[in-house]
Amino acid sequence: MQTYHFTKIIATLGPSSYSYEKIKSLVKRGVNVFRINFSHGSHEYHKQAIEWVRQVEKELESIIGVIGDLQGPKFRLGPVEGERIFYKAGDKVTLLSDGKIGTREALIFPHVKFFNKIKAGDKILIDDGKMTLEVIQAEKTSLETKVLTDGYLASGKGVNLPHIKIMASSLTNKDRIDLQAALSMGVDYIALSFVQSSQDLKEARTFIKSVKGQAALIAKLEKPAAIENLDDIIDHSDAVIIARGDLGVEIPCEEVPILQRKIIQKCRKKGVPVVVATQMMESMVTSARPTRAEASDVATAVYEGADAVMLSAESASGDHPLEAVDTMRRIIMSVERDPYLHKAYATERPDTQPNDEDAISLAVCQIAETLNIAAIASFTEGGGASKRVARQRPLAPILGITPYLHISRQLSLVWGVLPVYAKNTITSLEDIIIPACKAAIKGNLAQKGDKIVVTAGMPFGKPGPTNLLRLVRLNGSSNKEKIKKHEKMRFCCKK
Repeated sequence: MQTYHFTKIIATLGPSSYSYEKIKSLVKRGVNVFRINFSHGSHEYHKQAIEWVRQVEKELESIIGVIGDLQGPKFRLGPVEGERIFYKAGDKVTLLSDGKIGTREALIFPHVKFFNKIKAGDKILIDDGKMTLEVIQAEKTSLETKVLTDGYLASGKGVNLPHIKIMASSLTNKDRIDLQAALSMGVDYIALSFVQSSQDLKEARTFIKSVKGQAALIAKLEKPAAIENLDDIIDHSDAVIIARGDLGVEIPCEEVPILQRKIIQKCRKKGVPVVVATQMMESMVTSARPTRAEASDVATAVYEGADAVMLSAESASGDHPLEAVDTMRRIIMSVERDPYLHKAYATERPDTQPNDEDAISLAVCQIAETLNIAAIASFTEGGGASKRVARQRPLAPILGITPYLHISRQLSLVWGVLPVYAKNTITSLEDIIIPACKAAIKGNLAQKGDKIVVTAGMPFGKPGPTNLLRLVRLNGSSNKEKIKKHEKMRFCCKK
């Protein structure tokens, strides 16, 4: 079982966490979802990682989500001699459009079709802006540059050209190959990089349907165009990632915190899960402790109501992946104990005309607060009912009960939701109440005498809106006897 916290933790897998035991340890420390970065590594490498995740999921009786993150039309440096080279401000280095391996004097930048758009005086930002080069002279196949900041240039590091607009689909040929492979590996979410409009999402969704994939779609917000089309992109997404690394070099850095808050508010109103990502605890790549500013950054995301916070290099290639997750979990749980938090979340009303399901979600949260309910059990076919409750940020844990394993894994990303995969066919209210009682009791969320609220849609076994709300008191032995008859389930919850 995993440690329970309302705000979810996403950890990127990489060399520092690439083993069954490491993945198991990360889950025990609080990871709810793993990110597989298809910008690096082979398909065989990623397939093994996902197999380990599924083994851990079974052993720990947990529900764990997996995100397949596509590279998109990302500029990157080619291979570098010795993997990385240190430069001082004032050093000269040439970027070549072709070559096998970069040297101190000449690095490979294999994006020749953009060379004619670059001119003298332009800035080239590398590794989320940690390194800056200034173009001295631009030719058709080479760029003479001067290093403006001390630091390392390494193989595969991302490159940003802020003055160039990418006039291309966010789904490249490489992405299509990676997407098909990711779906065959059973990922639960596909993260689409450098989304600029809803058309990018529609294209990816059409591809997923064409190969009969079940993965949900995440839009990564990294470009100014995405901010211009924000509402339309959120409306066509299953979740959103605020990718502050690329976004922070494409727009002025002082605007990023304001945009973060705006995006989280919009996503909450629309009931779309939102993730805050990039450099949340960057110093823990090399240090066993974060800076105070980083701790505040994580806390701010929690206060603003983000569904999840994400670790990138900290868990993928850093020296302290377990400590990074431990620290992030402690910060989250500390904020979630703050009595002020509930006021900070203030009920978010839908930005569309409320329907019956919205009314029930609001009623459930009011009941949970008034009666000090131990948990809210939400039966859901496609995940929508649980997301509606989660949008209100209630004081009680949400048990998202579903008969579909892939839906339960997708719910692992949603704020406050403890996914409960109930294999039994739902034919009566008891088939919902018993799994809810089992999850609440085994997860130490409730005990004899406690109450839980149950919501569902009737008639059972047929898709339809949530139209039922019921209070249930856990009465001890009789509940436990019934629970034994409903053992075919997997769930994730431990307080």
